[in-house]
Amino acid sequence: KNDLTYVVTSHLGGVLKAGDHVKGYDLMSRTLDMSDFPALSGKEEQLPEIVLVRKAYAMAKRKRRLWRLKALRKELDEGLTAMDVERNRTDYETFLRDLEEDKEMRAEVNLYKNPAALARASPGAKAKAQAGAGAGA
Repeated sequence: KNDLTYVVTSHLGGVLKAGDHVKGYDLMSRTLDMSDFPALSGKEEQLPEIVLVRKAYAMAKRKRRLWRLKALRKELDEGLTAMDVERNRTDYETFLRDLEEDKEMRAEVNLYKNPAALARASPGAKAKAQAGAGAGA
């Protein structure tokens, strides 16, 4: 694990709190051919050390969604490898995470209450789900 700490200015300032994990790019350890970027020629020292892209959420938080999506029945594809199945699962999880983070996107999708998650949830989370987080059910 990397325990280096960086101080950066970012567009994520309103979203991040102390101790949060983020995804981003370390531009200091990059290997760039500056001839591919003529606009940056001679300005290498002006590039930031780190560019943050998005907040990263812990696996436990993702598993506690109080809502679910309905899906059509899928036919099994005999030609899928284990890597394809894992990629599909990862893509779906990424979609759900994006849905959690994007209020406008969430407004366009029907969300349904997840009874199993509601049974395990705290009373405050249950009240929030009843107030509208589980819209569509």
